[in-house]
Amino acid sequence: MNTIEPFLTHLFERAPRDLPAHIPFREYLETCMFHPELGYYGGGRVRIGNEEDYWTFPVRMSPVFGEILSQRVMELWRAIRPRVEAADGRFTMAEVGGGRGELLRDLLLALRQRARSDLEAAALLERIDPLAVDKSASLLTDQAQTLSELGVRFANASIAELETALPRPFHGMLFANEVLSLLAPELLRIEEEAVCRLSVLPWLNPVLKEMTGDGPLMLDMTAPDPTFRPLVRNSLPDLMRALAEDPVLLKGFIEGRQASWTGVLDPIDLEQETAIAGYLDFLQPAIDRLRGLSALPAWVLFAPEGDKTLAGLARVLSSGAGAFLTIDYGGTAYHVLDNHSKHPHLRTYSRYLEEDETTNEQGVRRKDIHNPFYAPGCADLTYDLDFTWVAHCLKARGLGLCCFSHQGALAGGVDLWSKPYQDKLVAGRLREGYQGVEAVIHAHGLVKRFLGGSGFRLLVMATDGLEGTFPSMGPSDPLFFEDFDGLTGEFDRPAFDKALMARLVDKGFSSEDARSITDRCLEAIHPTGSLVDDLGDVLMYDHRFLVMDLLRNRPSKLPG
Repeated sequence: MNTIEPFLTHLFERAPRDLPAHIPFREYLETCMFHPELGYYGGGRVRIGNEEDYWTFPVRMSPVFGEILSQRVMELWRAIRPRVEAADGRFTMAEVGGGRGELLRDLLLALRQRARSDLEAAALLERIDPLAVDKSASLLTDQAQTLSELGVRFANASIAELETALPRPFHGMLFANEVLSLLAPELLRIEEEAVCRLSVLPWLNPVLKEMTGDGPLMLDMTAPDPTFRPLVRNSLPDLMRALAEDPVLLKGFIEGRQASWTGVLDPIDLEQETAIAGYLDFLQPAIDRLRGLSALPAWVLFAPEGDKTLAGLARVLSSGAGAFLTIDYGGTAYHVLDNHSKHPHLRTYSRYLEEDETTNEQGVRRKDIHNPFYAPGCADLTYDLDFTWVAHCLKARGLGLCCFSHQGALAGGVDLWSKPYQDKLVAGRLREGYQGVEAVIHAHGLVKRFLGGSGFRLLVMATDGLEGTFPSMGPSDPLFFEDFDGLTGEFDRPAFDKALMARLVDKGFSSEDARSITDRCLEAIHPTGSLVDDLGDVLMYDHRFLVMDLLRNRPSKLPG
């Protein structure tokens, strides 16, 4: 599919003399995602589902995901019901960025099913006010079809505009799955003496060869220092003139045969960029840690509108009583700064990437490189969210931490492989075309991925007094900087090896299994990362509390 021509027409709709030398990465990503005609979401190009661009757990686990979320909604309802009824108010169940509406549908149907035998659920349904909020008008149209006859209201707004979209006083739950990471980010490079941001610009192989350095722009965030082509300043008018004068060149550019991208790093004036300066001040403990490990420069993605958005969200919740539950790619502040993470911090999902099996000079398949410049407007671009920063912003506005964990905590101890959940998950695989035992195997694998890794973290924040509302989710993982005392990747590894092996054998693991688990843990944990996130990356999340206990108790002194 040709996406280059309309996309560049939009970016270059100004006269050449008025064009900037480069396009800010944040503007590029926002255009890719939400332009009403050219954007992936805004233009309705998104395809969610099996064998499409990507699938989400709420969609793939339908209706089970909605059913387990309904249990968390009931916990919140029990906690705030007296306040809602005393005020003769409504319980708002709001979802932001709900795709095609499957999750909100499944949630409401699950609550209706509960209400048949549960008086508390019946009381909730009498006061529930379901609301679907989405920045994409196209997706809201899809949601209206999915949610017809369920009494749902709709609001065309982004998460940054929630303060105007949500009712006041707000009583209820706000749920967002992979939404905060849609706030357009700056791509920052933190160096020893400066902080720079990346700007981008399309370039033509024949025309700009003399103007640029060697090597293509490659944003592989797992690499410590991605290469980029520094473009000569103010060269864009010459580029546009060359296109206008050479029809063959222009045709090749439009068809994408000669179009690639260049980048330039500009130092940031932190006195002018107060949002970025505030984030860097917050990150200082993590930056100091990397500096001590000689691990700078480091790359990180940061949305300057994030603090303002979270402040508005906190004001809404504080107007009444409720909770904000969000699931997203990401981890702690240590994790998002870790350029050696197993998974990239900037991801690209598109069926167009899946179809392209070409390789680069190093023999790496294009589909394996999360390159945000390959299919502009036809790919989902998402990045790792700094949950430490999100929780810090909400906590500073009076909200309390209920839970920070892996997304599997949403199940709250429910056995997802028991009936009737197993039957529903297998039925979903049958609908996808799997048959017999194969459907069961794929359903079991889905549950394993949901519970064991996949990079998704869950954060629940609530108004004052509601911090203990969700005990079934279990204890929180380390989140704030002070929670990480003693939990770094720098420790006596031989002593840790002996201690973990001994503890696992004591717990009933065979020597072979204990050896395998210990080796995987040692391989995953490294000094620049976040211990729990590192373990989650390699599906060793279930062992996090044991590992933390050993490290905090100085494994060099433990008997082995």
